Amino acid sequence: MAASAIHSRTLKLYLILNALALLSAAALMTLLAASGGFSSPRLLLVGATTALALAAAALAVRLHSQPARARRLAREIQAQVPRLRIALGVIFLISWCVTWIPPQATGDAYYYFIGLYPLILCGLLASGLGLIFIAAPDRRLLTAQSDKHAHPPRTTVTVMLVSLAAFVLIGILSQLGRILQNNEPYWRGAGVPLLSLQVLLVMVVGLLFLMLEARLLRKASSPDLVLFLLIWVVAAVLWSREPVPASYWVTGPRAPNFEYYPFSDLETFDLGSQFALIGQGIFNRQFWDRALYMSFLVYLHMIGGQNYQHLMSIQAGLFAIFPALMYLLGSRMHSRTAGLILGGLVILRGLNSLDASPWIHSSTFKHMLTDFPTAIGLAVFALLLLTWLESPGKHPGAAIWAGGVLGLTSLLRPHVLVILGATLPLCLWVERSRPRRGLLLSALTLAAFLAAIAPWTLLASKSASPFAFYGRRIQDVIRLRYTRVSPTATPSAVSGGPLVLPAATESSGPDLAAPPIDVPPIEPTLVPSEIAPTPAQASVPAPNLIPPPVTPAAPPARWVLPFPVLHYLHNLITSVLIFPSSPEFLSLDETLRKGEDFWQLRWNGQMSTVAAGMLTVNLLLIGFGLGKAFQRLRWVGLLPLAILLVYHLANSLARTSGGRYLVPVDWILVCYYAIALAELIRWGSLIFRPRTAPAAQPVPAIPLAGEHLSSMRPMWILAGLLLLGSLVPLAGVVHPLRYPPQNASDLLGAISPQVASLDLRAKDVEAFLAQPTAVLLQGRVLYPRFYRQGKGVEFSPRPLDTLNYPRTVFDLIGPHGLAYVVLPGRAPDTLPNASDAVVLGCRYTDGNAGWVSALAVVLPQPAVAIGRSPAAPLICPLPDPVCDDNGNCY
Repeated sequence: MAASAIHSRTLKLYLILNALALLSAAALMTLLAASGGFSSPRLLLVGATTALALAAAALAVRLHSQPARARRLAREIQAQVPRLRIALGVIFLISWCVTWIPPQATGDAYYYFIGLYPLILCGLLASGLGLIFIAAPDRRLLTAQSDKHAHPPRTTVTVMLVSLAAFVLIGILSQLGRILQNNEPYWRGAGVPLLSLQVLLVMVVGLLFLMLEARLLRKASSPDLVLFLLIWVVAAVLWSREPVPASYWVTGPRAPNFEYYPFSDLETFDLGSQFALIGQGIFNRQFWDRALYMSFLVYLHMIGGQNYQHLMSIQAGLFAIFPALMYLLGSRMHSRTAGLILGGLVILRGLNSLDASPWIHSSTFKHMLTDFPTAIGLAVFALLLLTWLESPGKHPGAAIWAGGVLGLTSLLRPHVLVILGATLPLCLWVERSRPRRGLLLSALTLAAFLAAIAPWTLLASKSASPFAFYGRRIQDVIRLRYTRVSPTATPSAVSGGPLVLPAATESSGPDLAAPPIDVPPIEPTLVPSEIAPTPAQASVPAPNLIPPPVTPAAPPARWVLPFPVLHYLHNLITSVLIFPSSPEFLSLDETLRKGEDFWQLRWNGQMSTVAAGMLTVNLLLIGFGLGKAFQRLRWVGLLPLAILLVYHLANSLARTSGGRYLVPVDWILVCYYAIALAELIRWGSLIFRPRTAPAAQPVPAIPLAGEHLSSMRPMWILAGLLLLGSLVPLAGVVHPLRYPPQNASDLLGAISPQVASLDLRAKDVEAFLAQPTAVLLQGRVLYPRFYRQGKGVEFSPRPLDTLNYPRTVFDLIGPHGLAYVVLPGRAPDTLPNASDAVVLGCRYTDGNAGWVSALAVVLPQPAVAIGRSPAAPLICPLPDPVCDDNGNCY
């Protein structure tokens, strides 16, 4: 159908509006010039703008007085509409981009940019109005699609309004209850942000893909597989090449090796795998409910060695499957364009997370934490559940696989148990017309969950049952998190556990002297055993907790909401603050450190007017995306949202919110955000190519053969899950024992030449070892770090805390379990990470902290002995060195 002609009145209105805009720009430039002086270029610019405005107004008056000329000009413009669309679209895009460039980013051109800014706005208005006036009379914009796609259907609008009402309700509750001003523990800021420029970039890519999709994929037999692999490769390249910056989680280069090492919770997970590498099993064969990631690290170390940067580059390449999974999810829920936009946003946000790690509390694909792999597990779970819900009768195996994936994910973070509790009733509800089939499917899904965790829970962890396995975690959460904590509470008053440290740390490092306990808390940290003088007297380490950086006071009496409700609302609030907070193209540094306070440890709810406006726009887009997902897939389209709401419930019950606790599910809101952007892009594409912009449709599911629950297929699925789950305990037995127990005499005899080089006689050393607190330990050196006089990590155990003498600190794992070792003196010339060593020294305890103060560290290969400096007599306890302001120690 031919397009309707542009009316002459439209042309006159366009000229008048542009004349008014140009006059306003001239007035604004005059005001700017008045403050800085009327130079000749400024006067010329104001005069030219005024003349252009008058010319546009005069042309409008002339066309009004000469209707025939106006109609002829309108017909001539109509003939050039295809070219005008492209030209105006390019001008609009350029003007839009330039409009949101921060003036401070223009450098020496700052004042020129400010002076020309009114004209840039005029260009944006002129091109935008031109596109609207050209498109308005074009009937093809309506006939190219049915009415329900040309305008938002009632269903989309209804869901959008309901979601906005929910957002408003959350905001009202937050204000009335002063939720953001409470004193709850484990309370963090918003997650990793997206930037306005990044959103614009993926929208441009999405628009180009939409216009070229047919040409790009016409020769591909499996276009979704091609795009899946392409996104994976692009993400792997971008993510792998980015180095890990130093942050709280990762200590930067230090003598003696100038390498990056994991710290805090990262150190805990890596130590669990390091025990397996020396043949002592995952986490030294102690109870641990998050063993999947530790076993993964065992295999990763076998491939990549010990260098943290290299190791995490390999991990990043593997974890880059996450954006590819996001493509599948977005394409299934809306279209390939939505999937591509979602994958692009996740890739860019991943890069942001790595760059922002020194500044905010979050978890990235290059951190040894379970948050990011949990997000991958939940994404696979969502895809499988979508496949089943789209055709429940044909693909019940997808639901069974989903249960197994959830089981494996529970070995990363047990929070997903709450999702399992919601999935089993879902099976009954979906098959409510066939109750027996629903019961069988629910039982098989539960069996799949148990099959995935059985190899670890029943074999490696030596738990009596899965109920005992997870029950210990639940009991510990209640014991540690359900007691009000006050600033003056003693350890026994708080939780009966270790001392609460008011540190800027998520958890502390290994604690040498804390007594072994049977149940690990929610945020465990390795606690080494009491080190005995001989291997026969040594015990194994047990996990323990040092609470988070804030020592919170009990909530004021006015709080009427229980802490799970407070944390739940806070999780929801911080989840929506990850979207652009300013339309300006700000850098990540400007956004986090010079922008809003969303990412502070304690944000009080205040924001600028611009941020409030952007939050409103973001909420509208999320609501619109929810509406489109519901319109296309009905209730199935809200499945990811249900996963987010249920997971946040688990977070809230565990008394955690914000920060890295959002990482497993905050991608879900990005999914609906991407759907909204894809739909807006489709509408925009109608202006340029109304005949070739088809309505977005979900990509069909990958064809699967019909399955019957009475067949053997479910049994094969359960067998496959058992094999996958067996990889977890297998990681703990593939390596032989590296350090067989030896008595002190044999061990001393093996290193006697090196000990003698330090002027220590064997007879004197034997007498020294007879003392109760003297030790001779053999094991693997991990994470050697040198600290100068007066340097250290605040609020950490004594070896890492700020001390008034230089020292080298490292972990030593072996038959004794885990020990901190402190070697006073300058940085050693050689002390490689993961090297074998024998340590001679004295065991110390100080409250809940403990360590070994070393007299000597011997490396059998390459037969090097490193002595304490200054030297000390062979009597425990060894005195700390005393150093003056010039660094002279004695």
